[in-house]
Amino acid sequence: MLRRAKRTKAIRIGGLLFALALLSAMMAPWLGPAGPNAQRLELEFQFRPPGPNWLMGTDEFGRDVFSRVLWGGRWSLLVGLGAVVVGGGLGCAIGFVAGYFGGRVDRVITASTNLLMSFPSIMIGLIAAAALGSSIVSVVGAIGLSVLPRFVRVARGEVLVIREREFVMSAKASGASDLAILLRHIVPNSASALIVMFTLYFPYAILVESSLSFLGIGMPADSATWGRVVADGREYLRIAPWLSLCPGAVILVTSLGLNLLGDGLRDILDPKVYIG
Repeated sequence: MLRRAKRTKAIRIGGLLFALALLSAMMAPWLGPAGPNAQRLELEFQFRPPGPNWLMGTDEFGRDVFSRVLWGGRWSLLVGLGAVVVGGGLGCAIGFVAGYFGGRVDRVITASTNLLMSFPSIMIGLIAAAALGSSIVSVVGAIGLSVLPRFVRVARGEVLVIREREFVMSAKASGASDLAILLRHIVPNSASALIVMFTLYFPYAILVESSLSFLGIGMPADSATWGRVVADGREYLRIAPWLSLCPGAVILVTSLGLNLLGDGLRDILDPKVYIG
C-alpha cells in the first residue's frame, strides 16, 4: 500500500499541503513574529499591506495577520481533529451495532439518523454550540454531533455487507461471541472505508468550525481561530481585503489538501477503483 501511496499524485500533493499547514501551526511560536493578540496601536503599524515585514499585513490594531493565522491553525486543526474523532468514533460504534444486530435496534438508530440528517449540518452545529456555550469542548461536541449521522450510515452499510460473508458465518457457527466477531472481523474489514471518511470529514469539520467562529459562536472571543480572523477582517474588505483573503486562502489550501488526501486513500484502498 505504501508503494501505491507514493505513486498516487493526489496523496503526494494533499499530504504535502496538509503537512505544511500542520507544521506551520505546530511551529507558530517560532515562525510567528508576534503573539496572536499582540497589538501595536501606532498609526504606522495599522492596516499595513502584505510585504517583506508583514507577510499577510496587519489589521486595525496593528496585529500581525500571519502570526494570527499560524496560531489560529492550532485551534482550527485541533477542533477539526477532535470533532472527527469524537463524532466519527461514536458514529462508527453506533453504526456497527445497528448493522450487526438489526431488528428494533437498527430501526430506532436508522430513524434517529435520518432525523438528524434531515437538518443541515451547520444548523445542528449552531444549535449545539449555542446551547453548550463558548469553549473548545462545546465546539468539538457540536461539530462532532453534526458529522455523527454520516458515520453511522457508512458504518452500518459496511456491516450489512460484511456480516453476510463466509468468514463471518463460519465464526458464528464456531460459537464466537458477537463482540469477538465485531472486533476481529467486522471492524478490520470496514476500516478502509472509514479511514477515507475520517480524512474527508476532517476538512469539513475545519470549515464548520470556521463558520461558527465567523458567526461569533463557539470558541471564546479571544481565540484567534481561522474563522474568527476572517470575521475580524470582513468590515474592512474595501480598504484592507488581505485581512480576510489571507486566512481564507489558508483554509482553502488546507481543505484542498485533506480532500486530495482522502480521494487518494479511497483510490488505493478500494481495489475496484485503483489501477496499479
